[in-house]
Amino acid sequence: MTLITDPVAAVIRFLKLDADTTDMASTHIYGGELPDADVESMPRACVVIRMTGGGLLPISSSYVEVNDVRLDAYCYGSTPLQSFRLYRCLAGALKQMTSNTQGRTRLYWAKPAGGPLSLREADTEWPVTLSTWQVMWSERETP
Repeated sequence: MTLITDPVAAVIRFLKLDADTTDMASTHIYGGELPDADVESMPRACVVIRMTGGGLLPISSSYVEVNDVRLDAYCYGSTPLQSFRLYRCLAGALKQMTSNTQGRTRLYWAKPAGGPLSLREADTEWPVTLSTWQVMWSERETP
């Protein structure tokens, strides 16, 4: 049986290996949402990766076990400038992505699909720079 892999977790692992991103965000790179335990220390440099919708390539609807997905990257900072600098680190890493395996998920590439958009969270007023990425990944686990 083929297990469906997790592109969000794989991208997070990939970013945690990037020295520039971790120099700014340390290990504060999350999937889905900010953990409750970290809310009290906000705003600070951290990244949240969320799925944002379907892919764009026709191959994702074929029998080939690869897919592309769009992911939103929320780069937070204590100031708007810090959130933008963190975005630049993240973008530098993702733009240079080549085929690699993170955990048991194979990633092929990441391409910008939108952004950057500098704003503040509506409820908290935390500075954030939002960008959207298209990521190609394998649905089949890598042994």
